[in-house]
Amino acid sequence: GLGAATSGGTYTQVSGTDLVGILGNCAYNVTTGNCRAYCEAGVSDYDASVIFSTPGTQMYLMVRFIDAGNFIRVGNPSLGGPLAIQVITAGAITLSLAISGVVVAGDLVQVRCAGDMLQVRHNGMVVYTLHNAQGLTATRVGIQMSGASQSKIDSLVVAPI
Repeated sequence: GLGAATSGGTYTQVSGTDLVGILGNCAYNVTTGNCRAYCEAGVSDYDASVIFSTPGTQMYLMVRFIDAGNFIRVGNPSLGGPLAIQVITAGAITLSLAISGVVVAGDLVQVRCAGDMLQVRHNGMVVYTLHNAQGLTATRVGIQMSGASQSKIDSLVVAPI
């Protein structure tokens, strides 16, 4: 499992079989399935960030996480692909946009959630701003990885704004 966050909070696995684990101080997808875990931020306006240590088949930072079928994610939908933002509503991708260059090892991805605004930074540069009302009061933040090529994510940080 993932253990506890430095804040003392715990992570919740979304699936009982497709798990996120820890290997070499990084979170990774234990199976090739849809491995997701989240933590409680306690606020709905926050800055969230991750380092994509080892890009795999698919890997995302999930924000405004309501449940397994309703959230917004930023990451790479395919190995060697561009950074993208996707809105998931009722289990379906309702918006998917490539917003920055190819994701490579060590990339820092940050998302600021403030009201209906989501501002995405890729390695410190603002690359996209989305206004979307989904999950305005959601306080969960997480990570998602899947596919045959293992992903590793480091340093999930969430700070209230």
